[in-house]
Amino acid sequence: MLEGELAEAARSAVRAIVDDLDRLPPAQRRPADEALLWAYVAGAFDDEAAASRYDEAFAAFQTWLEAPFRSLQLYGGLAGAAWVLMHINDNTEEFLQGADRTLTDALREPWRGSHDLIVGLTGLGVYFVERVRAGAATARPGIARVVEQLSAMADALPDGAAWCSQPQLLPSWQRAASPSGHYDAGVAHGTPGVIALLGAVAALRDPALASTAAQARELCDRASRWLRARRLPPDPRGRFPGWVAPELPAPFPARTAWCYGDPGIAAAMWTTAIRTGADATEWRELALEIAQRPAELCGVDDATLCHGAAGLAHLCNRFFQASGDERFREAARGWFERTLAMRRPGEGIAGFTRVRGGPPGAEHQLVHEAAPDFLDGAIGIALVLLAGLGGEEPGWDRMMLCDVPPGPP
Repeated sequence: MLEGELAEAARSAVRAIVDDLDRLPPAQRRPADEALLWAYVAGAFDDEAAASRYDEAFAAFQTWLEAPFRSLQLYGGLAGAAWVLMHINDNTEEFLQGADRTLTDALREPWRGSHDLIVGLTGLGVYFVERVRAGAATARPGIARVVEQLSAMADALPDGAAWCSQPQLLPSWQRAASPSGHYDAGVAHGTPGVIALLGAVAALRDPALASTAAQARELCDRASRWLRARRLPPDPRGRFPGWVAPELPAPFPARTAWCYGDPGIAAAMWTTAIRTGADATEWRELALEIAQRPAELCGVDDATLCHGAAGLAHLCNRFFQASGDERFREAARGWFERTLAMRRPGEGIAGFTRVRGGPPGAEHQLVHEAAPDFLDGAIGIALVLLAGLGGEEPGWDRMMLCDVPPGPP
């Protein structure tokens, strides 16, 4: 994807990011995220220094794993740590089997938390799917329970099925707007993420999980019908809302991002269609709309993976790799260029910052801050740049449910 001066700028940015990460104080370190990054840096740069630095990062990650986990979730909890460990090292089965048991035991009772990818039930499912694909029998009960719980939590609606984000689990500003909860239409926190997980489960070829796969396929089809019904009339800003609820005014397009909006939906649904043998045409067409959308209509304020320029670069790169359509390649290169142009010398981590709203009463005053994180910080940006430079497939994006596989033209 990246060649010439753009490739050199990307390599330079990755090296600057890892150098700055090494200077962070311990309280700001992200051992799991750093180990994941160094695994890809060592593979891309293929030199003794990078290999040695990966060994150090992995050792720090192992030490961090010995402390108690505050949560079970995929992003920041036990499921996420175990997912990363499985992804970067082959000699950790004892820890992973323990994680399988802990997470499965947590699903014996009805799930009271969120259904979402980031902190909820869908995220646990992403971990279990990865384990089942690797042949781990100890993960089978977990994925079966995730599907059972999602089925029990689904609301049967006139146009399909969806999962309500309960008011007690919403941030205060969302709860004020929808006091009875709402139906989230973003991958990170809503029904599209659940659909992508169910599609992955439906595609499993484990005979012991045949009934679970069938249950997942039926629920996936119902939820997909609901999502299609949320498509808005043509609008240059986008086609899908962030969330819908009876108390809210007429829905309007979400910004153009992975977490909310058309890009994440297109990636999740294109991926699901290929894995379940459905027609992916409508989702590829949505992806093309995104690729041709003017940058000034996308609402991009920073370079992060979650909702910034790097995220759009990576998704367009995925769309190109899956289809070979040069329009996606052109769009991806444009977003890579914007990602690198967003560096602010002397600020953040290697010049990369994440943008937050200002304090109460001045939310419109955007604040730039340093962030090392995978999803909304410099580590995610570095991983995207490495994916653009080539080498092995970036399997880390399976955690984001956007690893679009090649499919029929």
